[in-house]
Order: sequence, then structure tokens, then C-alpha cells
Amino acid sequence: QTQLHRASQLERLSELRLKRLIGIDDSVELKLAGLPEDEMNKSLEEWMQLALSQRVDLKLADESLSRSQSLLELARLSEKLGIRLDWNLERDHLAGGMALTNQNQDGTSGEWQMAFKSSLIVSDPSRTVNSPEWGTVKLSFQYAIFDGGVRKERIKQALLLVEQLAEERKKSQSNAALEVEEAYYNLLNQEESLANAQIQYEYQATKLESTQARMRAGLASVKDVLDAQTLLNQAALERDRAAADLYLARMELLKAVGGLR
Repeated sequence: QTQLHRASQLERLSELRLKRLIGIDDSVELKLAGLPEDEMNKSLEEWMQLALSQRVDLKLADESLSRSQSLLELARLSEKLGIRLDWNLERDHLAGGMALTNQNQDGTSGEWQMAFKSSLIVSDPSRTVNSPEWGTVKLSFQYAIFDGGVRKERIKQALLLVEQLAEERKKSQSNAALEVEEAYYNLLNQEESLANAQIQYEYQATKLESTQARMRAGLASVKDVLDAQTLLNQAALERDRAAADLYLARMELLKAVGGLR
């Protein structure tokens, strides 16, 4: 009687702690949420596909990777936008010019550079006009200024970010697959445990009935009946525990695939 009274107190206190934990009134009756029984009978491959389409972490990884790929494309587009500005001046015996461009020789756009060029031309007037290059002296000066390779570095960093996020997405998918597989086989194990517990319960129930029949025939004592009742109660307890573990296993599987609501 003392143990029964103590067990009743522990049950009441544990229920009150649970209600305080989830923030509901003490008078509210607790009930287990129903799980979609008809949706639990899926193969491992189906659960995997469901996880890929529903898990929030995988969706965030896909979004981050897509955003980084868009930034990389924008950075690469800047290579194709080139501008060249030329200014030339020609006078007698003098030629000069200045150029401002971000175009490379391979046709892509690089960093901005500025070039200056000047020429001093001295011709021999005794030569004919048809051969002006004879005796011509040219003095040229050219200077270029570069802005440090900022654009190439931006493209490099964007490419590294895409590779990093792609690797993180691959790792997230691998972890998700592991969680789903673990939860799936745990569910199968709990289903078998519940089936075994149900068989034990039915066996103990049949044993109690036979013991009661033997007692009525004078072949068993009251103690034998009480022992059979105790074994039946223990079997019922194990069956309830197995049912609770199965319920939790289903929740873990739904959580692993991102379908727990």
C-alpha cells in the first residue's frame, strides 16, 4: 500500500512538472498528439526523398548556394564590360596620345589602366615624300597605372564561397541521410519490439486463464493465480513501454525528414 501510494504521488508530480514545462494550466487534460499512421509505411528511399524536399537546413543550404552562384555570375559579368577611351594629338614632328581602358588583350575586362604615349619625329627634307620613313627618328614614352587587381580578387572570393557552400550543402545532405537512416531502422526495431511485447502479453493472459481454471479444479493455489496476475501486469507494462518507444521512434523519423508538425 505504501508503494502504491508513493507511485500515485510520483505520477501526479511528474504530470504537474510536464504541464509547467510546456506552460499549460494544471487542470488541462494531457493527450498524445495523433501521428499520421497511414503515412508511416514508406520505404527508406521515400523517406530520403521526403527529407531532401522538407528539411529546413537543406532548404537554407540550397538558398545560400544559389545566392552565392548568382553573386559569382555577377562578378564574372563584370569581366565582359569593357571601356576604352583614346585621345590623340598630332602636330608637325610631334605626336602624342592618352588611353584609359579596362580591357585586356584577351578580350576580357580587367583592372583600369591609363597609358600615355608621345613621339618626336625628325624627317630628312632631302628625301622624297614617298619614303618618309628614311632617316626618321621616333622617341616614344609610355606609362601604365593599374588599380591592384580588385576585380579578379572579387571573382576569386566569390568562387571560393560557392565551393565552400557546395561542400557544406553536401555535408548537410550526408548528415540528413544518416539521421533518416538511423531513425528508419530504429522505427523498424521498435515495431518488432512492440510485436514481441504483445505476444508476451497474450501468453501471460492465456497463462492466467489456465491457472484460474486449474485453481477451480483444485490443481493450483491462490498464490499461483496471484503470481500469474503479476506476470500479466508486467507484460502489460512492457507492452505500454514498447508502444511509447514506437511513438517516439515515429516522431524521430518525422523530425529527421522535416515533417514533424
